[in-house]
Amino acid sequence: MKSIRFLMALAAFGPALGGVPAGAGGLGGPSPYTEAIAAAAANWPPAELGELKRALEPDKEQVALLCFVTHGDDLYLGLAQYQVIAAPFDRAVAALDDIPGYVGIFDGLLVSRVEQKEEGRLSVFSEQRIGVPLARNEKDEIIYWISEQAAPRRKVYRYQLKSSNHLRSDDGLIVVEAAGSGKTEYTEYDFYDADWGLARALGRDRIWKENIRGLAQTTLAIRLKAEHPDWSPAQILKTSLARAKAVKAAACISSGRPLPAAAAAVK
Repeated sequence: MKSIRFLMALAAFGPALGGVPAGAGGLGGPSPYTEAIAAAAANWPPAELGELKRALEPDKEQVALLCFVTHGDDLYLGLAQYQVIAAPFDRAVAALDDIPGYVGIFDGLLVSRVEQKEEGRLSVFSEQRIGVPLARNEKDEIIYWISEQAAPRRKVYRYQLKSSNHLRSDDGLIVVEAAGSGKTEYTEYDFYDADWGLARALGRDRIWKENIRGLAQTTLAIRLKAEHPDWSPAQILKTSLARAKAVKAAACISSGRPLPAAAAAVK
């Protein structure tokens, strides 16, 4: 259950060259990807899951990636991730559901807490350190809708931005599935847009690459926490950062394609 987004590019350029405008970001809600993600959750598995599984074959220690591009907006980021967690379903879900425990294992995360909780629905607030003098920290509130089924054993987290000081929209989906032999399959989709401001000067590929690595770091951290319950947060953070640095971000960017189920909505 992840609410952190890696906005290093925005942070590095925005304050240095005039700052991110007051009022950037704002209230969330439906995005061009809302219906497509809801359909994927309701009709699991999606067509591209087979491609993700094949991409993981050469290196099962890593996370497989697919990048999705948005017509008319090359900084509207879309990413699918897939990994196999070498831990039972219950332990993988426990790692994902430990929302306060994200602090210490997600790079730069200062606060992670549940604001509201009711049956099948959570509101999660997070604050991430920007690390640049005079820059405002990233602050988001994300709404999660959660469902679970017994056969096949699966837990689905559908999430959407409620409010943010930088993000304009954020739609996502995490599906955790028991895979047998004490293993768990983990698939995540993220589609989000931000007020990039002067960070656009860094260029599309740089912004995409840093965001891909940031998302992969949190995904890998959840995996490591489930696989190594005896590891300290510092050890999980260090190892996940190293693995995230090695993900094939450039190849993902160069092979980016529209999400078929959403192509009409985003034109």
